[in-house]
Amino acid sequence: MGDNIFTSEPMLTRALAAEIRQRPEGFLALLAKRSDRVELSSASVDHVECESVAKVDVLVRLAGGATIGIEAKLDHELTSIQVEKLKAAVDDLFLLVLEPIDAEDYLDQVSGVVTWTEAISSFRESRIWTADIESLPPQKVAVERVFRKLTPSLREELGAGWDVRVGRGGSGMSAITIWSPQLADHRQLRGQIQVSGRAMPAFKDDLQFEFHVGVETRDSLADFPVAQDTDTAPGWVHHLQTLRDRVIGDDLGRYKIRATPCRNGRSGVGKNKLGLVAKFLPETPWIAQGYFDWSLGPKSRPVDSARLPDLADSAATLFREWYSASTASVPDSP
Repeated sequence: MGDNIFTSEPMLTRALAAEIRQRPEGFLALLAKRSDRVELSSASVDHVECESVAKVDVLVRLAGGATIGIEAKLDHELTSIQVEKLKAAVDDLFLLVLEPIDAEDYLDQVSGVVTWTEAISSFRESRIWTADIESLPPQKVAVERVFRKLTPSLREELGAGWDVRVGRGGSGMSAITIWSPQLADHRQLRGQIQVSGRAMPAFKDDLQFEFHVGVETRDSLADFPVAQDTDTAPGWVHHLQTLRDRVIGDDLGRYKIRATPCRNGRSGVGKNKLGLVAKFLPETPWIAQGYFDWSLGPKSRPVDSARLPDLADSAATLFREWYSASTASVPDSP
């Protein structure tokens, strides 16, 4: 076997379009099998396009005018809004994924789901090999697949009212994002179990994970006044004090929390963060990690893939115990 020809996601979807154009029969039969559109198995293809209507990855125009959209998901993020937009632009929309679990959030929105292995196998003498896909670098979607397997136990442990979703954070990295029910001061506890760092490593074995467990913060002077101009701690400080005093105490090891001092915000009122931490949380600057306009709280020490389930359990326990402590002692600040 020689070197792989198709080494990127766009190259693979264009190669798929070429295969459909040359030998559509087996592929259409597969789509018919994966949907209730049995008539597709006997349909004729007029022509095939890439990234035309609504930028769908592959558009198959059938004789008679009907359209099939194939949205191929290897490592890019897919959202419900995007799926609805694509669905509105074609007669039938199918998702092409590595594993069925990669499409579980969208099953009610599409005509059917097909895996890359099934698609490749539907062509005689396919020029696309499964090795082409397997040779790609570690993929965010593969991490998200692992995260999805953890979410049922997280939802069960946290209980009713908590929101647990798999997606990508502001930096584009894969994460499980968690939101608590609303607290008395209209804030939420919120945070993530996420890939450490701001880029995927070159090798799967180098993947590391961490959690960030925080309380909602807002991009406002009410939440981030100049420290020397106020003697009243903002509301988020009270929640962090509750976490420190009533949940964590001196036992950082129990929750795998790292004691690295937090950093300042880079813009606007976020630049007031460190002054407030120094004034109101001087002994525990590690407790205010995160982004000033979303959530502040402690982060864990990084762990490898083998210890990810244990890390997720620690995050859920910390969230649950913090929420219980916060609802038992309601802060006065808004």
